[in-house]
Amino acid sequence: MRLNRLRNALVAAPLVASLATQAQPAAPAPSYAIMSMVGDKMTLVIHQIGTGSNLDANRRIEVPMPDDTLHGMAAFAADDAVRRLQANAKTSLFVTRDPKLLALQDKLTDSKDDMAALAQQLKPLLASSSASHLLLITKHRAEARLRVLDGSIGSGRLSGLGFYVDKETRMTERDTGNHSTGFVAPYAYLSVTAFDMATLRPLRQEAATASETVSTAASKAALVPWDAMTTEQKFDALKRVTRTAIDTIVPKVLEAQDSARQTPAQALK
Repeated sequence: MRLNRLRNALVAAPLVASLATQAQPAAPAPSYAIMSMVGDKMTLVIHQIGTGSNLDANRRIEVPMPDDTLHGMAAFAADDAVRRLQANAKTSLFVTRDPKLLALQDKLTDSKDDMAALAQQLKPLLASSSASHLLLITKHRAEARLRVLDGSIGSGRLSGLGFYVDKETRMTERDTGNHSTGFVAPYAYLSVTAFDMATLRPLRQEAATASETVSTAASKAALVPWDAMTTEQKFDALKRVTRTAIDTIVPKVLEAQDSARQTPAQALK
């Protein structure tokens, strides 16, 4: 090959590669409809000593929410998590206060087999969205494992958003060594299911729990655990544990969408 022909070939090679790259259509920006179904009520779980190892004797007080504050807390946390992971993602947020839909969601807290049926019931509410995927935030039920510095404490089962109150357990402040009786623990037990929006077929589901434990000694004026936190502190703590749970779940759920968008060549890397 003559030198001038070799030079032309070397110049043309990267040009051809560049044109081939430009010819490939750009992948569409991911888009998500995010719906929260966890904020219709807050649950106060009052620890009670049971007589059997498998008996959940705790007393529960369900406090209906008059607005969408808790729904928004979870939906905005998911929205922020998606945007951190996929900066170009498009999102739209939804909530529902339909008692029939919320009751159906509560029935699925222990069994996720019919989650697709719930998504189908939500279809009219999502009709205005052009998103490619649905991220549905629901309640997750699991054993009470409330975080303390050296492990976890608690009994019975928790779900959704709320506070666990224990008036009997002896607590020790690690920093001061002071002793007190009882604690209050804001908790978030949540699940996120990703669906293909076109078919509302479930793609992936993940769950997580998050909690904080505040002893009665945290407030010098508190005589009972519930008073160890002010109303503002309770709200802020519930917001933190909600975000912690959502931030744990969303990266795992989005892995399914990332894999689906990969080309065969990318998937092999």
